[in-house]
Amino acid sequence: EHGGVLERLLDSMVRLRAPSDSTGMKTKKRSTKRYKRWKRLRGSGIRMCREIRRRHGQCDYARLLELHCPLPNKRMQQDNDSPTLPELSGSHVSGDQAASFVTDCLSQAFPNSFWGSRHNFDTMSSTVSKFLNLRRREQLPEKEVTKGIRVTDIKWLFGEGSGSGSRSLARSDHEAATTLLQSTMRWLYCSYI
Repeated sequence: EHGGVLERLLDSMVRLRAPSDSTGMKTKKRSTKRYKRWKRLRGSGIRMCREIRRRHGQCDYARLLELHCPLPNKRMQQDNDSPTLPELSGSHVSGDQAASFVTDCLSQAFPNSFWGSRHNFDTMSSTVSKFLNLRRREQLPEKEVTKGIRVTDIKWLFGEGSGSGSRSLARSDHEAATTLLQSTMRWLYCSYI
């Protein structure tokens, strides 16, 4: 049961589809290659999803929220009455406080192997801070989300036995891992953050 949910999550992240029937031999061959590449990457991705799910269940979000974004007024926490406008205005938190909360949630809920290196996590943290400090109508370009991230540091993107630690990484493997990273970051920003 849970394995199916995790596979659907991963499939939605990478938009994995079986090769479509087409009349052109060249298109079908290219499509089959792409399908095999995604299928190879999928095993390590499912294990990563399981680990994220486990850590997500163990993460104490309420404690982290209280640590980074404490409510200034004890009356608001205890009373069941609707708070007044002055009480609500006092509960505003800065973008930096929200960014530190989200960064701490990311470090608690996602294993270090998800990021691949400290550099990648720090890059992601600064991008999250930019994202949370945007104004109402501003948008963060999709390229900005993966800018500065070292794809080759993230071993789970390459699947088993692809030689991601060696210098002889095939260009198609690197492109597939980059595409998977972009889809994963899209999922992270749209669904998690």
